[in-house]
Amino acid sequence: MAALEPRLSAAFYRDLLADLPDLPDLSNGPNGWEFSEAELWAAARAASLQKVLIEDCAVPGDVLRDRLAAHFGAPAIAFDERLSIPGELLDRYHAACPIRCLWFPAGERGGGSVAVAAADPGDLATRAQAQSAFGNRCLFSLALEQDVHWLTRDFGTRDDGRIVAAQRTIGACYRTIAARARTGLSFLRTGVTLTGLGLGLVEYFGVSVWTGLDVLLVLAGVLMICDGAMWYLPVRGEYIQTPRCEPDIEP
Repeated sequence: MAALEPRLSAAFYRDLLADLPDLPDLSNGPNGWEFSEAELWAAARAASLQKVLIEDCAVPGDVLRDRLAAHFGAPAIAFDERLSIPGELLDRYHAACPIRCLWFPAGERGGGSVAVAAADPGDLATRAQAQSAFGNRCLFSLALEQDVHWLTRDFGTRDDGRIVAAQRTIGACYRTIAARARTGLSFLRTGVTLTGLGLGLVEYFGVSVWTGLDVLLVLAGVLMICDGAMWYLPVRGEYIQTPRCEPDIEP
């Protein structure tokens, strides 16, 4: 994954994050290094400076994204495997022959504009590349480098030009949602079983020295039912929000 322009240096990020509360102490970088040497650490790992800040300096990614968006005066955008990106945008993106993994079309917005997720919306080369593909339709948004990288990887193309992840990521999203639903249903079934067992024991044996244990069994069942419902019920709405898979899925 390519790194940002040198002008977005460690000093830039230090000044950007200096007035933020509840952040880790940035006076030291990874493994006790000075924060000013984070660029050297990134170069030694062949990693981007943002990656070092997030993974080694424990800077929250959402905080960094919001601050960068405020600095550039652009809306923030994050990777989402459920994004619906028309094939026409992907064709234009690849026709522009982008040489760096620093921007990606993240979908269409109102008025025919194109949301361009850019790691550095102020970079002239990035803007020129995006505008060569989409002209004045570009609506630049700030995304972390890792988000742009994930967009490029998951919505890129095969060597033969066919789209890889327009179907794969949506299929993976459906599998994740279905797995959460199954987990919630399992908790519901177990909770109903425990509740029924506890009530049955109370009814069969009546009040005795063991009644307290039976009541605890009922309470455990009720808690599991509530927990399972918290897993399962929100999933019901996500099926409606998830975009349909338009391309044919190859076997």
